[in-house]
Formats: sequence, structure tokens, C-alpha cells
Amino acid sequence: GGPHIAVVDAVIQQAHELHAADADFLSAGEACLAALAAMCTSAISTPEFRVAPFDWTPDVKVDAFGSFAQRTMLKTSSDIDARLTFVQFSVKDRERQLKYLKAVESVAGEPFACPHIIPGRMPVLRMTYRGFLDIDLTMGDEIEDAAGVDRAVDGLLSASLDDTARVFARVVKAFAKSAGLVGAFAGFLNSVSWVVLAISFLQANGSLPLWA
Repeated sequence: GGPHIAVVDAVIQQAHELHAADADFLSAGEACLAALAAMCTSAISTPEFRVAPFDWTPDVKVDAFGSFAQRTMLKTSSDIDARLTFVQFSVKDRERQLKYLKAVESVAGEPFACPHIIPGRMPVLRMTYRGFLDIDLTMGDEIEDAAGVDRAVDGLLSASLDDTARVFARVVKAFAKSAGLVGAFAGFLNSVSWVVLAISFLQANGSLPLWA
């Protein structure tokens, strides 16, 4: 009945206030991305990366994807996933990706700390911004596919007039993380999949449209 719904709503709101990224956190994320783009530009603007015979260095783009782009970040556990690309050409070869990421790693300094590369099929440069925000920087063209997912998730969550769908998705994500149920390597869903699961539940009970 009504009283029970009110209690559940109050619990969800309290959990959301505890875990959801606030305006200051989101502002720090935007500042982090701007600083990251400037640092990447500095790293690539050296003679080593000049393109012959044109004598120019590539124009850098740094885009966020995942929870930051979907606006489902949690201040208690979220990081920023960012992708480094160039305007003039794509970098698909793993060794070339490593070369560029190592260049960025070599110039990393304040406000970034603890830069280190995690090798793998897709190399990742991991570091921390101002001591509290973790950054994972990768390379490649996969950002286009990821951006499509992000747009779909953001569009569907935005279909809720009072933002309750996004609140619900953040709380579901916070629950999954606090319960240790997030992580593909451990056999669990990743964070985006938990958000999609929350969206599917809301669609099934008519709280969200099937399409944004």
C-alpha cells in the first residue's frame, strides 16, 4: 500500500544521497577530462610524434564513456573511463597504442598521480586525479560503439520526467558494487550491465518506454 511505497521511496532516496555523484564531483570530473586532454596534447606535441613529410603532430581528442557519459556515476566507487583518439588517423595496433600511452605516462604530473600502464589486449593507462578520482585511459576507435550505448542509456533514463529512473539505476548499481557483484573477470555483470538491468526492470513495469 501507500505507506509501504513511501518507506521504500525514502530508503532509495537516502541510498542515492549517500552514493550518487553530486555537482561538485561531476565538476571535478569535467576538470579532470580537460586536464587530461591538455596533458595528452603536451605528450604528443614532441618531435618523436611528428608525421612526415607534413611536419605536424596529431590533434588530440579525449572523450569519456561509461558511467560519466551516462550520468550514473557514484562518488563512492566510480572512476572515469576515457579514450584517447586523434582527429587525423586511427591507432589500432596495440604496440602503437602502448607507445602513445607511455608518452602520456612519462609527462604525468600534478594534478595526476601514480600513473602506470596495465598491459593487455587493450592497454590501459591508470592514474589518480587530485587523490580521489581514478582514471582509466585507453586508445582505439571503440569509443563510437561505446558512445552509442551511452546515448541509449542516457536517453532512456532521461525519459523519466523527475529523474527517478536515474536515481533507481544509481541505487541498483551502488547495491551491486557494495555486495561485490560487479566485475566480469569474477563472473559477474559489469557496471553498465547493472544499469541496463535496472532499465529493463523499469521498462517491464511501464515506468520507462522501450525506446528513448
